Amino acid sequence: MYDVEAFLTGIKPSLLLSTAHPLFEKVLAYPSLEIDLIDDRPQYLFFHTEKERACFAKRVDPLSHRSPAFHRELGLVLGYPPKAVEFYVRKKECQDQCNWHDLQLLKAKIAGLHYAGIGCNSNVDDLWDNAHWLWNTYRQDEILNIRVDAKLLPVKYRDENDLMKVIQQAKRTLEQSGSRVRSG
Repeated sequence: MYDVEAFLTGIKPSLLLSTAHPLFEKVLAYPSLEIDLIDDRPQYLFFHTEKERACFAKRVDPLSHRSPAFHRELGLVLGYPPKAVEFYVRKKECQDQCNWHDLQLLKAKIAGLHYAGIGCNSNVDDLWDNAHWLWNTYRQDEILNIRVDAKLLPVKYRDENDLMKVIQQAKRTLEQSGSRVRSG
């Protein structure tokens, strides 16, 4: 399932879209806020209700849209697992503070999660918890895809043995990628 479809069917709690997205017009009837994350790339955050929009707007009112604190609120309202949100915020803080060493260490642990219209990054060490959080939150009987580098590793719904194997494979792949980068 894709993010727009997940939002329109009520699974995804909110949706962040660029005005250039081909389905942007399809969600214009929903309450929204303009979000300034990237220069010259207008984006809007859509909500199911005006109450949800107003609540989020109030929470983030004092925050710069490019701050780690704003990104934390954005990740949570987009329906990402809390551990995945914190991992992203740590990367953002390292980037903002020009802490390139720690940023590279964090980037070496990135694994993507794609499930029920939710797509986010996770620390490979948090995949078990984040997969269970997604399953328990969205309860969609569909494949969870874990992305490592450009490869998608599928996990059957709630199949813990499959999940453990894929996590081990993801860790091996990232370790191999990291050693290639360090030796190259």
